[in-house]
Parts: sequence; structure tokens; C-alpha cells
Amino acid sequence: MRSRLLSSLLFLLLLAALPAAPADAALAKRGGEVSTTDACNPHPDKDDIVLPMPGGLSMAFRLVAVPSKGLLWDMSARPGRDDAANSDRAFYDRRYRAFLSAPFSRADLPAQWRAQAPAGDYFFYLVAKYEVSRLQWQSSWATVRESL
Repeated sequence: MRSRLLSSLLFLLLLAALPAAPADAALAKRGGEVSTTDACNPHPDKDDIVLPMPGGLSMAFRLVAVPSKGLLWDMSARPGRDDAANSDRAFYDRRYRAFLSAPFSRADLPAQWRAQAPAGDYFFYLVAKYEVSRLQWQSSWATVRESL
């Protein structure tokens, strides 16, 4: 019961982190003129973790907590769905067992991020608040090309 609740909670957290494209939302908000800050994070929130990127850009993340008793522990989940009505899709639309772990302990987090972290036995990872925009992608790869 507890693992099903945790799986559902994790799914809802991940689903909430997938809004519309950030640049599109910023354009709709400003009516055509968009700053790089608005393009990278059009809906700022106090819980956002904003990390710098090359070219003066940034990327917004959210902290995700995974119940854990130590670094080598993981959380079991059963994502997917059982679709007996379409046997030709059974391979794709099936439930499967997956495991979720996270690399950062509470001690690894900067003090500002620690304030957002829930109390208890958790490890943490960051999930992007928005998908990577073309501008962010080009900025990252331009930096890689320059270093080659």
C-alpha cells in the first residue's frame, strides 16, 4: 500500500514538472518581447532551483526526494498499465517493475536547497521544470564545440 502511494506521488510530481514549452509560455505572457530569463523560466516559483548555462542562459529544476535508507537503496515502482483489450500492444502497454534511486544525500545539497528538502530518510535528484529549448541546446553545444 505504501509503495503504491509513493509511486503515485512520484508520478504526479513528474507529471507536474512537464508544463508547456517555456519559450512559448514566455511569448504568450509578454506578447512578443521575451528576455532570456523569461524564456528559460516563464513561471518562476520559490521552489525553483535555477542553474546557470553558457551564454547567460539558465535552466530551472525541481528537487525530487526518493525514500531511501542509504546510497545503495532504491524505491520500487510499477509504472505502465495493463491493457488486455489490445493484445497487439501488450508489449508496449504493460506494467513493468522499475527502480528509482537518487545520487544526492541531504549533506550534498547546498544550504538553500536543503531548506526545500523534506525531512526524513531521502536521497535527491533534480528534474528539469521545462524541456530544453533550442536556445539552451545550441548554447550548450556551442560551448562543447569550442572546447574541442
